[in-house]
Amino acid sequence: MNYPINIPSIAHIHPPLANNPNVLNVPVMQGVFSSKAAGDPLDMYAVRESEETVQTLAGSRRRLPQVINDDVVETAKNRVHLLRETHAAVEFGLQPGLAGIQQFLQGQFDQLRQQFNARFDEQQAMMYNIRIVSRNQRDIHSPHRPLQKYIPGDGNALAAPLAVNAALAQTIQEFQPHGIVGTVPPQFNPDVDAYQHIDILRLVVFYNDDFGILPGDQLPERKRKIRNWLMEHLV
Repeated sequence: MNYPINIPSIAHIHPPLANNPNVLNVPVMQGVFSSKAAGDPLDMYAVRESEETVQTLAGSRRRLPQVINDDVVETAKNRVHLLRETHAAVEFGLQPGLAGIQQFLQGQFDQLRQQFNARFDEQQAMMYNIRIVSRNQRDIHSPHRPLQKYIPGDGNALAAPLAVNAALAQTIQEFQPHGIVGTVPPQFNPDVDAYQHIDILRLVVFYNDDFGILPGDQLPERKRKIRNWLMEHLV
């Protein structure tokens, strides 16, 4: 009996683990490097090893918070489930329908990889924003630098109740920038004093963030909250 799909290691999904000496040089951590290739003989010890790896990682979060976070532990747990499902499919004679099972299991793992990549992009944007906010605070007489988008999706639903009239509400609902995490608004205007309501609402939609703006806030207050966001956000 053989594995019908590739089951990558935890370190493959979370590359920083592979470069950290606190993981590389610790025997009990070696489970993060275990992987199975399609065609490998079914390994009955693999599930037990993967369960022990979950316990090891969960117990190491406080000691290595920069390397082992909740995402790493969740990946380890999901790998246990994937191994169990694969073993069950093979051991209980489901080979006739294995093509569908293989597609399903591979799809599940691909989805986990996509979720990790999305979370990684969000965290990278947040780290970048910390540096930008620090620069904006330090260079108070220079134009504000824009922060990177780190919340996925457009914020039309957030902008709708902030529109001050029906025409503005319609205009902003038609504005769909489909901003990508890690990018900044095209043609960002650093002169917040020159902003009108439409400029602020476009930022709300792009960033998918209302910046703490309330429906009753007048334009000067909305500008103040935008400035605060550029100068204080994430610090």
